[in-house]
Amino acid sequence: MKQTECDNCIYKIGYSGEKIIRQLLKDKNIKLFMQIDLLFCKDNIWYSAEIKRQESYKPPPFEGHGLPPYQIEQRVQLYKDKNIIPMLFIIDKENNKIFYQNIIKLEKGEKIYTKTKSRVIYPINNFESMELTGTSL
Repeated sequence: MKQTECDNCIYKIGYSGEKIIRQLLKDKNIKLFMQIDLLFCKDNIWYSAEIKRQESYKPPPFEGHGLPPYQIEQRVQLYKDKNIIPMLFIIDKENNKIFYQNIIKLEKGEKIYTKTKSRVIYPINNFESMELTGTSL
């Protein structure tokens, strides 16, 4: 097998290690596990962060952002079990904004499923937003 320049890149080495451990967990019949993009603590409250860099979902019925249902379900369960608040951060590829919101709050509001049910979409108006400065998209 031909080795490429990036076969030794640190992120690829990390991905291969994660793949080994995920398979080990599956082999041990551990079914509920997830990869959290970030954990952070603000004012002694812990949050988990799911971070996406994507284009917005276009109407109808509304412009929005979202993620796969299983990611929502896992993060809501972690919140119920451990009180770690799940946050969704979207870096919008079409503009210079970051959209963010507590997933528990998003779940209480309006949402739709894509035709294939592969994503849950929340209205863009249900997110807080901020301009992305000093960083190129």
